[in-house]
Amino acid sequence: MRLLLVESALALVPKEHRDHPAVRNWCKRFGRKPHEAVLDVNYHFQFMREWEHPGKWGRPDIVHYTLLYALESPLAKRGLLDVYVHTVEGKVFHVEKGTRLPRGYSRFIGIVSQVLRGMDTPRIHPLNTNIHDLLDKWREESYTIVLLSEEGEKRDWDWLKGKVAVLVGAFAGGPFVEEYGEDLRVSIWDEPLNTWNVVGEVIASRERILGLL
Repeated sequence: MRLLLVESALALVPKEHRDHPAVRNWCKRFGRKPHEAVLDVNYHFQFMREWEHPGKWGRPDIVHYTLLYALESPLAKRGLLDVYVHTVEGKVFHVEKGTRLPRGYSRFIGIVSQVLRGMDTPRIHPLNTNIHDLLDKWREESYTIVLLSEEGEKRDWDWLKGKVAVLVGAFAGGPFVEEYGEDLRVSIWDEPLNTWNVVGEVIASRERILGLL
């Protein structure tokens, strides 16, 4: 199974805000330079609150929590889960199988800062592609593309059988911006759920289908 976190709320602080006191305080706290600063609503709310779709920005913790769960699951430990991250700005990363992310937020942010600046880290690799070309390649490889959304269709878990790529939004709120041309749009609950809850349900269901649980 392939898991793709889409429109993830990961971005560097824009250049026009790097002199803001909140950014200087963030840099002091995390030992980074302004051009390395990762946008985080918990620290940068002062200049983010007027942004359009604020729920799409500044939530690296969502990706952190979700990846920690996914990469330590039985499915991942058996080498049966392939994880990708797509950001709200359109960047795409591949998380190598067997990756163990740091549990501490500060160390995780250091890795995120590197990959957002196009640096190749030992376990997370920027891809020279866009989300649409990546999905087209997966379709050529006979993967079924499934987007999870509370606005999707209610159905049993049979869609998780076979070659499937599951797309889950990794942001705090708001609509999907991109069109993914998915084969299925599925809802697993009537209301929005945290990204890590959705991914947890999907992984556990796939594990049951494969007889791992």
